[in-house]
Amino acid sequence: MKNFNMIWSLALMMACALSATAQTRYLAPVFSNVTVQTASFGKNYTVLAVPSIGRTLGQQLPMDVYQPTGDTLAKRPLVIYLHTGNFLPTPQNGSPSGKRNDSTCIEICTRLAKMGYVVASADYRLGWNPVSPVEEARKNTLINAAYRGVQDARTCVRFFKENAAAYKVDTTKIVIWGQGTGGYIALAAATLNKYSEVLTTTAPAGKFIGSNGVPMVVEKVQVAPGVFLFINSDIEGKNLGLVPPNANGTPNPGPPPTGDTLCLPNWVNHSSDFQMFVNMGGALGDISWLDSASVPGISYHCPSDPFAPYKDDILYVPVPPTPLPVVRVQGSYEVQKNMNSLG
Repeated sequence: MKNFNMIWSLALMMACALSATAQTRYLAPVFSNVTVQTASFGKNYTVLAVPSIGRTLGQQLPMDVYQPTGDTLAKRPLVIYLHTGNFLPTPQNGSPSGKRNDSTCIEICTRLAKMGYVVASADYRLGWNPVSPVEEARKNTLINAAYRGVQDARTCVRFFKENAAAYKVDTTKIVIWGQGTGGYIALAAATLNKYSEVLTTTAPAGKFIGSNGVPMVVEKVQVAPGVFLFINSDIEGKNLGLVPPNANGTPNPGPPPTGDTLCLPNWVNHSSDFQMFVNMGGALGDISWLDSASVPGISYHCPSDPFAPYKDDILYVPVPPTPLPVVRVQGSYEVQKNMNSLG
């Protein structure tokens, strides 16, 4: 029961942050029923099948949109809700949860919609290798999964800016709310302002640069004077990202092979800006990403969380007999301490 009491508390704080004039609506349930509509907020390419078929696959990015039934208001705040799941599908993630229609997602989204919010329970691309015997490979595939998750979350923001009238969304009041793995995405989306921040980490320095000196995430490479080839694409996901050729220009057979799509742009004429984040668990990839330009947020975190450090610690993959270390991250305690220091 305490988890759902937490929802009321978070909704209260969120409503107050979104609007100084908030009345009963947004603070308590004022609608009896909600209407749920399944839609796609974009299309992109997933690496999930690369180990089995050797290439990336196009996929829709689906979401379930919850709206208060019978609401006549023309503009409502939007919550984009990101589920947990360890960046892997169920049951491969070793968990009974990991979908946008998990019972927790349905309950939280329904309660928020009854308070008057529009809520989109959104999917994001999956795929990484948590059980690689090489620690650097685990770290490399995880930061790439998180990077794709940020791109997808920002794509979802832009979709609603493109379709604001249809969904009656106030595009000046958008929240990204992440649970578990979604919390990692929400924190990164709220704090990463430019690609270079992925490379200039401080805790520790250069954690996402490989032992060979090559960044684990490559936005783009210059192929001629003034001409760039986007690989993982930018942090907005607004440019076409392709698997590059070898350094000598010859095709790379992969997997995935040269020319395979890594990022497909969607809704590029809109900004990806949003106004607030909520993370329930998860952690921040690096505390240096949080600065005065970051949006405000609410964190909810169990101090003994076995899947995401509460303070400053190593993230482990909890596999028997010995958990596998992945990367040092900063949890909600460090996030909120630093946010307080920024005012």
